[in-house]
Amino acid sequence: MAVAVSGRYLRALVALAAATTVIALTAASATARPPQLETVGATPGRIATATWSLPANVGSQFFELANDPEVNVYGYFRQIHLLRFGVLDYDQTALIQSDSSPPLDPGIYYVHVAGHDGVHDGCAVVEFSDILKLTINPDGTTSSQPGGPGTGDCTLIRPKAGHPGGGSVGGGGTSLDKTAPVAQLRYARRQDIDKLLVRGRMSEPGTLTARALVDVGGLLAKIYMFRPSTRKASGGVLTRLPIRVSRKHKRALKRAMRRGKRIRARVILTAMDRAGNTTSKHVTIRLKP
Repeated sequence: MAVAVSGRYLRALVALAAATTVIALTAASATARPPQLETVGATPGRIATATWSLPANVGSQFFELANDPEVNVYGYFRQIHLLRFGVLDYDQTALIQSDSSPPLDPGIYYVHVAGHDGVHDGCAVVEFSDILKLTINPDGTTSSQPGGPGTGDCTLIRPKAGHPGGGSVGGGGTSLDKTAPVAQLRYARRQDIDKLLVRGRMSEPGTLTARALVDVGGLLAKIYMFRPSTRKASGGVLTRLPIRVSRKHKRALKRAMRRGKRIRARVILTAMDRAGNTTSKHVTIRLKP
C-alpha cells in the first residue's frame, strides 16, 4: 500500500541526512574508544583472569562477568545473569585474584571491561569493551573466543571543558587534570536492607556513585547486585546515596537472614571529577531484615 509523504516531511529527512553526513565527516578525527579486552582465562584454582589495553585518555572503571552475553541498552550485562562485578583502578589493565574471587565452577562465562574517556564529552560516561567468551573445562583447562560486541567507538563527541581542541583519543589531546579527587564515605555499620544508605563527599565538583553487592556463601554461593546510585556532587558537600535491590533479590536475602545467615553488603563509593579522575572507597555494612 502506498503511503503519502508530505513535502515538509521529505525536506526534514533531507536535512537530517545532511546533518548526519556533516557529523560523520567532522567527527572522523575525534573518536572516543572503550578499553580493548585482549585475553580472558582462569588460574588453576578457577579464578578468572583478564588483560586489556587502554586508549589514550581512557581509564578503567569496572569489569563484569556473567553467564549470558545479553546486555541492556546501556551495555551492562543483565542483572539476572551477572556473577562478578568489581571496581578497577583508573590505570589498571589486568585482573588480580582479589578482583575476581571466589572460584568459578566449570562452565561458560562472558567478560567485558568498562572505561571512561577523560577528555571528551558527548558520549556515554561508561563505554564497554567487546565481550569475550570464557570456557572453563572440568579438568581446569580454559579457552576463549569472541562473545559479542561492546558499545563501540563513539564519534558524537565534543571537547571537555578545560581541554581545548580535544582531538582523537587515540593520539590527540591530553588531559590537563591528572589529580584524583579526595573522597569521604560516611555510613552506619548496621542497616535495614530496605533503607541502605551511604553519604559521600568529594573535594571538587563531579559525580558520586555507590554500588553494593552481597556474596551469600555456601554450596550454592550467589552474588546479589544492588542498583547503582549516582548523584552529581558539589565540592565539599555531603551527598546522600540510597542503594536499592530488586524485590526478588530482597526477598531471597531476607529469607537467608531469617534462617540465621549473616548478610553483609560490600559497598563501593566512586568519586569522579569532571576530568574523569576517580577515587574509590570500600566498606562493609551488615544488613538486617
